[in-house]
Amino acid sequence: MNQRKERNNKIKKTVLSAMFSALGIVLLFVGGALGDLDLTISAVASLIVLISIIEMGVSYGFMVYAATSALALLLFPSYFITPMYVGFVGLYPMIKYFSEKLKKPIAYLIKFASMNLVLAFMFVLAVKVYAIDVHDITVFGKDLGRYAVLLTYILANITLLLYDYCLTKLIVLYNTVIAKKLGIYKLFR
Repeated sequence: MNQRKERNNKIKKTVLSAMFSALGIVLLFVGGALGDLDLTISAVASLIVLISIIEMGVSYGFMVYAATSALALLLFPSYFITPMYVGFVGLYPMIKYFSEKLKKPIAYLIKFASMNLVLAFMFVLAVKVYAIDVHDITVFGKDLGRYAVLLTYILANITLLLYDYCLTKLIVLYNTVIAKKLGIYKLFR
C-alpha cells in the first residue's frame, strides 16, 4: 500500500512539475513579448521554481527549471529574457536553497559570485554574439561610455541584494499564508 501511495505521489509531482513548467513558459513568453518587463517577469517565473522546491523538493524544482529553460531555448531563443532566466534568475532559487545551508558570509559569497559570473558571460554574449558595443550605452539620453559596465555591475549587485531579501520574505509569506490557501501539500497526503 505504501509503495502505491509513493508511486502516486511521484506521478502527481511530475504532473504538477509539468504544469509549473508550462506556466513558466507562458510567463517568459509574455515577458519577452513585452520587452520592458523581461527581468521582472523572469523573476516572477523563478518563483515557480521556488514553489516547486518548497512543495515537492529540490529535485522537482530543478526539473521545473530544466524543462522551462529547455522549452524557452527552443521556443524563443532570440528573446533576451531566455538567457537571463536560463543563466541565473531561474536557477537562483536553487542557488539560494543550497547556499543558505552554509554560514551567511559564505552563502552571500556564493550568491554574488554566481551572479557576477553570469553577468560577465552576458557581457561576452552581448559583445560576441549580438555585436553590442557595451561602451556605447545610453540611459535617459546620457552617454555612459566607459562607465556602463561598472555601473551595470554595481546596480546588478544591489538588485541581487534586494531580490534575495524579497525572496526570503516571500518564502516566509508563502509558508505561513499562501501554502495553506493553495493546498498543494494536500495532494501528497
